Amino acid sequence: MTIQSSKLNNLFASEMSGLKGCSSLAQCYTCGSCSSVCPVEKVVPGFDPRKIVHMVILGLEKQLLSSNMIWACSQCQSCVDVCPQGVRCSDVIKALRGE
Repeated sequence: MTIQSSKLNNLFASEMSGLKGCSSLAQCYTCGSCSSVCPVEKVVPGFDPRKIVHMVILGLEKQLLSSNMIWACSQCQSCVDVCPQGVRCSDVIKALRGE
C-alpha cells in the first residue's frame, strides 16, 4: 500500500486517544501479541488488529473507515489480555465502529 501524506489525518490518533478504551493507543510498538491470539485473524484474510492500530497511529482514517476490516472483529477481547503495553485493540476497533 502506498501512503500519500496528503491523505493522512495527523490528528486522528490524538482524537482517538480521547475515546473510551483508546488512551494507550500511542503505546503500541507493533509487537504482534494481539495478532497472535486473535481468532479472527486466523480465518479472515487481511484482518490484523495490529495493522488497524498502526493505521490509526499513522492517520489513515479514511482508509480504515471505508474498509470492512473493522467489522470483522468479534470483540472477544483476547488481544487485551496479551498486550504488554495495555493497548486495547478491541476498544480501538469498537471506537472506529462508532459503538
